[in-house]
Amino acid sequence: MRGKLIAAVVAGLVLGILGTTLLVNQPEARGQEKAKRPQWEYRIIFASTRERDAAKGMTEQSNVLAAEGWEYVGPVVESTFTNAPSAALTGINGAYVVFKRPK
Repeated sequence: MRGKLIAAVVAGLVLGILGTTLLVNQPEARGQEKAKRPQWEYRIIFASTRERDAAKGMTEQSNVLAAEGWEYVGPVVESTFTNAPSAALTGINGAYVVFKRPK
């Protein structure tokens, strides 16, 4: 009877260890991969307002760039006017704008 008791205790320990190992087994810890920063290429264009229908021209130009994968970012400068020495405003009749796309 004593032999059966020892065998039962040993079997219980073995089953307990195996069961715990299978249930609690976690995957190996892995270091986080460094996040790659997206690589962009930029394109600056001059959107002219000298045309008769400037909005239509800018729209067509933007649609062509979008079809090539370019995305509008924004203007390069806040103002398209500069102060001339005579204190009069001199316009450049358009705006420089930035587009970007993944490399």
